[in-house]
Formats: sequence, C-alpha cells, structure tokens
Amino acid sequence: MADPELEAIRQRRMQELMSKHGAGNQHNPDQQKAQEEAKREAEERRQMMLSQILSSEAREIRLIRIFMSKSLCSRVITKMIR
Repeated sequence: MADPELEAIRQRRMQELMSKHGAGNQHNPDQQKAQEEAKREAEERRQMMLSQILSSEAREIRLIRIFMSKSLCSRVITKMIR
C-alpha cells in the first residue's frame, strides 16, 4: 500500500472517530444534557439501592475493607458509600 493511500485511510478513520465521539457531542447540546441527566439519575438509583441493601454497619465494614486493600481509592469510595 502506498503512503498516500495509508494517509487517506487514516484521515477517513479520524473523521469517523471525531464525528462519533468528539465533535458530534459539541454540536448537539440537548443530547449532551440528556446524557448528563441520565448519568445523574443512574447514580441516584445506585445510591438508593446501596442504602436499601446495606445497613450502616455493613457500609462501614465495606469501607474498612476497601481502605485496607486500596487506600488511594478509599476517599472516592467513602463519598460514594456515605
């Protein structure tokens, strides 16, 4: 395959990726807002399920286990659990 052909393939692929992920979201703010809202609602449902499933003691024990195994992630997880 000649270099110009390879470059043309790369350019087409880059355009496809930009339209799917990068530039596509910037042109449609309504779609971006809908995605953010869906993420927020999913997080709220997840938090509600965790609070219903785990007792306060179980949440504390889970937090301690996570802290012991992965102390760097424990701050983020603490915010999620509590």
